[in-house]
Amino acid sequence: FWLGGDFIKNDEPQGNQVFAPLKETIRLVADAMKRAQDETGQAKLFSANITADDPAEMLARGHYILETFAENASHVAFLVDGYVAGPTAVTTCRRNFPAQFLHYHRAGHGAVTSKQSKRGYTVLVHMKMARLLGASGIHTGTMGYGKMEGAPDEKDVAYMLERDVADGPHFRQDWCGMKACTPII
Repeated sequence: FWLGGDFIKNDEPQGNQVFAPLKETIRLVADAMKRAQDETGQAKLFSANITADDPAEMLARGHYILETFAENASHVAFLVDGYVAGPTAVTTCRRNFPAQFLHYHRAGHGAVTSKQSKRGYTVLVHMKMARLLGASGIHTGTMGYGKMEGAPDEKDVAYMLERDVADGPHFRQDWCGMKACTPII
C-alpha cells in the first residue's frame, strides 16, 4: 500500500489481537515502511493503536513501537481510543510521549453524543475535552461528505479545535493559546 499511499492506520479494533499480535505486526509494519520509503524516496506515516485497559500496558506498547521504528519513530502517531479507554489513557500518553502525534479515536462516543440519546453531552463537548486532555487530533465527523453520517454544522467543531478563537454554535471559544487539536475527517 505505501508504494501508492502515504498513511496507514492501525484502527481501533486492531491493537493487539490473537490473529495479529502487536509485537509481530509492528515489526512487519516498520519493515514495510522502511522499504517503501527507500523505494519511493518519500516519507510515510503510521498511526499505531496503543489502546489497552491498563496505562502501563499502553506505555509498554508505545515504547516498543518507538524502539522498533527506530530512526522512523517520528513517522509514527499513537492512536488511543479516548472514549473507550477514558481520559486517563489520553493524558498518560500525552505526558509520556509529548513528541508523538496523539490520535484520539472516538469509537463508541455515539452512546453519549447521539441526538437520540437522552443522556450524555454533545459532540462539541466531547471534542473540547479531547483538546483539553492533550490530543493532537480527533475525529470530528464527515461534515456531510462520504459514506458515514455527518452534517455540515460539524465544521464549527473543527474550527473550535484548530483555532485559538472561534465562534461556536452557542458562544465564542477562546483557548488562550492552548495547543490546537487537528480535526480528523
